[in-house]
Amino acid sequence: MRLFRATLVLASYLAGNLAAQTTSTEVLGTVTDTTGAVVPGAGVTLLRTQTGERRQTKTDDNGNYSFPLIEIGDYTVTVDMQGFKAKTTTGVHVEYQQKARVNVEL
Repeated sequence: MRLFRATLVLASYLAGNLAAQTTSTEVLGTVTDTTGAVVPGAGVTLLRTQTGERRQTKTDDNGNYSFPLIEIGDYTVTVDMQGFKAKTTTGVHVEYQQKARVNVEL
């Protein structure tokens, strides 16, 4: 019974630490045009290259976007907006508790 309790406590501790690895991991940035003006409403897609998992959002009124609470790994960021050529940024590597900034100029 003691071994079972010890195993349960250890498993709970490890599960808590694994979940905590994503708490402050994020990809974020600002989308602008060639003049430096922000681009609100642009579509932003985050692709996790290891798994093919996709998340999507739109830029806010200030041209900012954010993908919080992501897993560590490698990502591709694609931004598209009507009237602009889509832009893809590859090789975005995110480490434990890192905020990776990917600013994009359309």
